[in-house]
Amino acid sequence: MAKRSRNLGAIGLALALAAHVGCSLVIDTSDIDEGCEDDHKLCHGRCVLKTDPAFGCDTSICSPCMLANAVPVCKDAPNSRPDAKEYVCAVKECTLGFTCDDCSAYAFTDELHCGTCDNACKTEERCDNGTCVALN
Repeated sequence: MAKRSRNLGAIGLALALAAHVGCSLVIDTSDIDEGCEDDHKLCHGRCVLKTDPAFGCDTSICSPCMLANAVPVCKDAPNSRPDAKEYVCAVKECTLGFTCDDCSAYAFTDELHCGTCDNACKTEERCDNGTCVALN
């Protein structure tokens, strides 16, 4: 982290000098992210964990994981090399009322997944608040 601070201090000083003498200055900031530890990445000017779904699981982006009806988590990507660890967004848990591996079924009203995934109501039943009940 000391390297990152030193780089940012030097950049600030260079910008102040450029403003004072009235000239423009091109600064190479490509090495600033080198101040992050191996398990971190630079997002929005700060080092964040590569496994924080709030900043995405891909090491090259900082957008949050977006999963419908689910709380996200970063998991090891299939075929990820140990020396170049990669992660993907995955379902940690479904939000209230949703079920199945992809959290796509609403367990309170879905006749095929009533109350839980793959719990289908009979033809003469409907799903009412997560329970199969007879049609009237």
